[in-house]
Amino acid sequence: MVTFNNFIVTDGIFSMRGDYAPLDIISNLSKKYDREFPENILLVVDDSHGIGAYGKTGRGTEEYTNAKGVDMLVGTLGKAFGVNGGYVTSNQTIITYLRESAPMYIYSNPISPAV
Repeated sequence: MVTFNNFIVTDGIFSMRGDYAPLDIISNLSKKYDREFPENILLVVDDSHGIGAYGKTGRGTEEYTNAKGVDMLVGTLGKAFGVNGGYVTSNQTIITYLRESAPMYIYSNPISPAV
């Protein structure tokens, strides 16, 4: 299992001002310095305000900035999608870890269907 002790965490869109994080630059910095940290760097982006609104196809700030290498993308379905719940996207190792160890996931119910 891969261990991460170093995180870069940012919003995709900063809701109070409406400006966006330069994810392309942040991602490049993360990759540039990743080798210098013994347990890697994990780039986490909360794109609750970007998904469905930014990018050519609405895929959010990552698409809007042409960023490559966001390791974990989290967000809510309550803004652009108008339903309850949220999501986490990442690689299979991280998703498996979250499914097996996150109490909020283990002891929860599925999202209600959209009507």
